[in-house]
Amino acid sequence: MRTEFALNEWDEESPEVKFTNIINQLLTHHEGPITKFTLDIHSLEISCPKIDDFIYFLTMNDIQHLVLRFPSNKPYKITFSLFTCLQLRHLTLHDCFLHPPSFFKEFDMLISLELCKVTISSELLESLISKCPLLEQLVLKNTEILATIEINAPMLRSFDFKGSISSICLKNVPCLAKASLICDDSFMVADYYFGFAEFFESCSALEHLHMTCEFSVVVVVSLLHCYAIGLLLG
Repeated sequence: MRTEFALNEWDEESPEVKFTNIINQLLTHHEGPITKFTLDIHSLEISCPKIDDFIYFLTMNDIQHLVLRFPSNKPYKITFSLFTCLQLRHLTLHDCFLHPPSFFKEFDMLISLELCKVTISSELLESLISKCPLLEQLVLKNTEILATIEINAPMLRSFDFKGSISSICLKNVPCLAKASLICDDSFMVADYYFGFAEFFESCSALEHLHMTCEFSVVVVVSLLHCYAIGLLLG
């Protein structure tokens, strides 16, 4: 069964009450699994109602494709219950704080991950990516990343990045076929520099590459033999 659910319009007098009523109806009347769910409340102008119980309900109903878009003015703190959705195959998160708990082992079925305006540390992001062994598509847009990220995703085929970052290290992406990098205010200090030919050689599966920025682009490799893409201020 495929179930899609979107909330875009709210009663200005009592949005939280209306939200609660909708959730209660879903919990009370729905029968069967919910394989896909979209919650879009990005235009909500007040504090986001707590949806912890709702996320837990989804984890118990075979959710495989989950999209959560929260209000941009008040990012939501994702609860630990999300990391018990081990059957997830597609996950999209917008405008939230993400902190995987220490007990989280992996999303061993996840093939698509999109993070847009998500606050997460570089270390936790690297760990999250590495704990998705089947990940094929990765999208990072305007995500608050502190410094560099190292991508270890042996099954990754598509990577889209938009935002500001010091460097991106493509450590283990042998299947990467499509990459899009839209960067701003970025810089990188590296040990050695070389041309695009060496980069394409290191990413032998790469078929499509799109790069957009206001700065000169160079390709770099570190002493640890990680292949990276860096941007130097022109």
